[in-house]
Amino acid sequence: MLNLLSKSPFYLRAAILLVGICFFVYILYIGQEILIPLTFSAILSILLSPIVNFLEAKKVPRVWAILIPLVVAIFIILCISGALLSEAGLFTKALPMLERKAHYFLDQLIPWLSDNFNIDGGRINMMVTNARNDIFNESSKLIGEVLFLITNAFLVSLLIPIYVFMMLYYKTLVLEFIRQFFDIKDHIRVGEIIIETKSIVKNYLVGLLIETTAITLVYTITLWAFGIKYILLFGVIGALLNIIPYVGGLISIAFYMLLAFLTKESLSSTLLIMAAGTVIQFIDKHYIIPFFVASKVNVNALVSVIMILIGGALWGVSGMFLSIPFTGIMKVIFDRVPIMKPWGVLLGDKMPDHVKFNLVHKNTGKPVKKSK
Repeated sequence: MLNLLSKSPFYLRAAILLVGICFFVYILYIGQEILIPLTFSAILSILLSPIVNFLEAKKVPRVWAILIPLVVAIFIILCISGALLSEAGLFTKALPMLERKAHYFLDQLIPWLSDNFNIDGGRINMMVTNARNDIFNESSKLIGEVLFLITNAFLVSLLIPIYVFMMLYYKTLVLEFIRQFFDIKDHIRVGEIIIETKSIVKNYLVGLLIETTAITLVYTITLWAFGIKYILLFGVIGALLNIIPYVGGLISIAFYMLLAFLTKESLSSTLLIMAAGTVIQFIDKHYIIPFFVASKVNVNALVSVIMILIGGALWGVSGMFLSIPFTGIMKVIFDRVPIMKPWGVLLGDKMPDHVKFNLVHKNTGKPVKKSK
């Protein structure tokens, strides 16, 4: 089929590719409620697969070889979530005080804007009052949506361990299905794709875990140095925001600046924490991410940004998180399929030294020599 397609005219190949992409994106969009938990389950199963293989090599029954690392992983996640929820509960009690401070600073800001920028104070006050009323009117709706999202996330989190167990248990069945789906002559190529795909996902996620842990520790220590409370909660929030490539770091810095301004009531502390966050982001983007994360997928920055935007439009934050490893998997497949190799080159980060187009005679097919 691929050979027949490679011999087809360019316009036919382009049309088939465009239709295929549109259909694939449509399936991703309408099936996101099913595909997102399945995708995260597949990623977790890839991470746990080496441990399961090790336990099976030690003659542990497959069911127990899967259950032991799965239960340990769930226990670690629950412990971390419990600590974060504890700090979140304490922070919730401090929210009314922070809200009063925000209102106080806003009341001080209105006369300053009116005096320095020649803006009518009554107009500014009316705009602020309307904004407050809109927030109050939408609060009940927002609370309902948040409760729905929390409930939905809780139900999905209950399904993911079941999916992970089933994927690990029936792993050989899936591999056998893939083997029989392809011709014998393609088995080596398909095996290489599967092995390299698992390697990319595992190495990328391990690198991302190391980078996230390092950023959490650095943020936590920085917040502690500035005397800000609930450092574990805000450190984790900043590290999770930092996972969103290119824009997450800026959002985390803005979040910490607002937090410092409301809690410390000092412009100097706000500027200092902005400077500290900028230094942390510089080190992270230029040293930590290139070594631990970016080198694992070999995808150039332009394609990364485009795929992040597409992933966010399709699957929200989950799509932004999954876009980079998904693009790396696409590159592995494209590099192994002859007709898709140009797309693999486009996704990659290797810059050619020079590009030269050879002129060929349309009748003989031989290279045309350039006249001096």
